[in-house]
Amino acid sequence: MEVASAAGTSCGLGRLEVERAYVVFATRGGARLESEQCTGTGRATPALVADVERALGPGNQVPDPPVDQPAPQPEYTRVDDSEPPEFTRLAAPGGAMVLLGLLGLVLFRKRA
Repeated sequence: MEVASAAGTSCGLGRLEVERAYVVFATRGGARLESEQCTGTGRATPALVADVERALGPGNQVPDPPVDQPAPQPEYTRVDDSEPPEFTRLAAPGGAMVLLGLLGLVLFRKRA
């Protein structure tokens, strides 16, 4: 997730150092988090972390990256061993509907 700082203000986060831990208090601003020093964001010293955990409880830790595991091989189970129905058996309901529609059309024309 992207974290934006209030640039150009006295509360801006400034330049954050890589490989350093920080305690971040942020608000959601659309698809990103917005934070500044005036909200309490700062370097994660043991004293600051202890104070925050005492007030708020343990926070969300960055999870370990997922371990790549090979996908299991799929198992195929045959569900039905019967032969597929014949075409005439499949087409019979559709044919019956066409005949009923034509019969209804003939009767409707005779009434009108």
